[in-house]
Amino acid sequence: KLELEQFILISVHGGGYPIAFAYAGAHPERVLALTAVVGGPAADFTVALADMPGADWRFVSDALARRIVGPGESAAVENMAEDLRASTNLEGLRRMNDWYAHSRREVDAEAVQARTLLLLAPYGDYGDDSLTEGRALAARMPNAIMQPRGGGETHAARQAEAAKAVQAFLTGQAEAPSAVVAVPDTPSAGTAVIL
Repeated sequence: KLELEQFILISVHGGGYPIAFAYAGAHPERVLALTAVVGGPAADFTVALADMPGADWRFVSDALARRIVGPGESAAVENMAEDLRASTNLEGLRRMNDWYAHSRREVDAEAVQARTLLLLAPYGDYGDDSLTEGRALAARMPNAIMQPRGGGETHAARQAEAAKAVQAFLTGQAEAPSAVVAVPDTPSAGTAVIL
């Protein structure tokens, strides 16, 4: 138990932001800032994988990891696939997709008072969905800025770009795009809770 009175809340997966938003909305006095990744593999893609005739969990986890990490990164793909297999199964993936689809529709973005950075997933053929989703969220959040994540050539490069964007945001060096309301300055606690 960390017993932090105030902290920075970081959601590092597109599926985690509804949880982060719910917490930040319910406890505005505790959340100094919020960063959230928006977007990721479309639920219909993962459902289609899971529902393929003869698909087993190894096939689905490998295909999903390849979709998230990108082609040509066999070690990173294998690590992610192993993490998926260790943490859930096909039925768990289906339940997660159902929850995520529902929670995205029900998210109360207006309740989030903390300054917020919305990092948009860079993944090529579903990047447009993250842009649409990010714009819709930012329009409902007066203290949010939106930043597309660069589409670095490797998973590690994309992670490094995201880390730089979060650091710039938390240190006040990120500039808000003109189409989005700027984030007011708030002191940083230097501590983060990561979902």
